[in-house]
Amino acid sequence: MTDPNIKVIVTSGCSFTKGEKSWPNHLSLILNKDLVNLGKMSAGNGYISRSTIYQILELLKIYNNDQLLVGIMWSGASRHEIYKEKIDYNKINQQGTENPISFIDDEHWTILNHHWTDYYSRNYYSSFYDEIFSYVITLEHILRTQWFLDRKKIKYFMTTFAPSVLPEKEKQDHPSLQHLYDMINWSRFLPVNSCIDWCIESNIPCEDDDNLSLWARHPSDEQQKKFTENVIIPFLNQKESYEK
Repeated sequence: MTDPNIKVIVTSGCSFTKGEKSWPNHLSLILNKDLVNLGKMSAGNGYISRSTIYQILELLKIYNNDQLLVGIMWSGASRHEIYKEKIDYNKINQQGTENPISFIDDEHWTILNHHWTDYYSRNYYSSFYDEIFSYVITLEHILRTQWFLDRKKIKYFMTTFAPSVLPEKEKQDHPSLQHLYDMINWSRFLPVNSCIDWCIESNIPCEDDDNLSLWARHPSDEQQKKFTENVIIPFLNQKESYEK
């Protein structure tokens, strides 16, 4: 079973990762390890990367690198965030999410989503959003986190919450994407297309009702538990054997 040296599991992601019934909690219970779960509703990949790096640096003041395990479930590429020293709370979306979002001691980061109608989201997506650029910075966030964890020699695994995280096959060789895509260490990714893909194929009922599209639903507690037991745990055990 997983390395007995590990003391703390650090996880980050969006709503698929947040909450008491999410895969991080199931993983913590199965492995009997302490958990630091950084998952936030509607969070983009910038927050996921930055919060993970900051939290690991803080934990390394207390623990050795071989005592930490990191698990990341990357979010949609179209989700973004901006930093503002002074945020106008009347101009941000504060319904059904945690906004502004914080991972240090401040709250200067504002989440933007393409379907929100708040001032910042409307202006960003109408004037500046570009699909390829969104994939560029998502791949950069993944690579920055990968390189950081490799440099610190910390065990980790990654996956995606939905197909919208990574560029579709026909776009992977785009001249602005291919060199980034090719540098990602895919051996650290769970052997699934995405969490929601696995959940749909599991035939276990999702949490949300049937009126939502398949990829708009959230995993149920049972799906989160089975995903942890049937995908994450075997992967961790295989990686330990592989690395010895």
